[in-house]
Amino acid sequence: MKVLDRNLPQTRTGRFWVYCGDCQHHYTAYDYTPSRQRDGPVRFLGDYAGYLAADAFAGYDGIYAGGQVTQVLCWAHARRKFFEAKETSKLAHAALSYIGRLYQIEAELNAQRYPMNDRSEMDRVLLKWQRARRETRQREATPILREFHAWLLQAQRETLPKSPMGQAIGYLLPRWPAFTRYCEKGFLNIDNNISERVVRPVAIGRRNWTFLGADRGGHAAAVWYSLVATAKANHVEPWAWCRALIQRLAELGDAPSTDQLTPLLPHAWSARNPLAMRQWAR
Repeated sequence: MKVLDRNLPQTRTGRFWVYCGDCQHHYTAYDYTPSRQRDGPVRFLGDYAGYLAADAFAGYDGIYAGGQVTQVLCWAHARRKFFEAKETSKLAHAALSYIGRLYQIEAELNAQRYPMNDRSEMDRVLLKWQRARRETRQREATPILREFHAWLLQAQRETLPKSPMGQAIGYLLPRWPAFTRYCEKGFLNIDNNISERVVRPVAIGRRNWTFLGADRGGHAAAVWYSLVATAKANHVEPWAWCRALIQRLAELGDAPSTDQLTPLLPHAWSARNPLAMRQWAR
């Protein structure tokens, strides 16, 4: 993002980072930093321990260094590099075919439906869904990954390292464990396209408002983007929830307690206001 700075004769670049929760944590949080320095994600995640799905940006390396966070890399980013190489290498078509087979498995998994009579059955259904995804991936995707890995080793010997195809292989092979890690857990995804979709409104909006007036505006925008995206993730009509949220926060004053804030979370609020949820779904 372009940011106005009174101390500079031109704008500088600030950054929005987006963090999306998994299937059991339907929250989306945007963070703003004045630069792309790696301390932004490190500071935001703090003492988080678990899986982190992202691209292979070197700025994330410090997050994994402590061993608490497990890296899960995105197959959409890997596929893009082979797609860009297909004009200059026939081998790229074979690589795309392997990746297509992996995505076909995911498409079939996503097409499966697990009936749920009411919200009290959610935990049971989620466990069943995660178990089915993991078992299917172990049975069907893992053999394809082994075959693809052997093929990549052979293709690497036949490809110039600095060619588009060589760079695509060089991006994938050294990071292979992180690319195959999505098969370990049912709640993990094959790519991080969800964050790519969630950050798109910011990119589109940037064309309209052109720049941020200051870093303070970036932090404020991150809050509002977080609220709207979280409302959508919970299938709540954003304006209805944000309006109720603002009104209630004004009533609570400057230091509301956790007990006072918890009922305002979108899933809790929508349970008391089902009409807003139905309107948004329609």
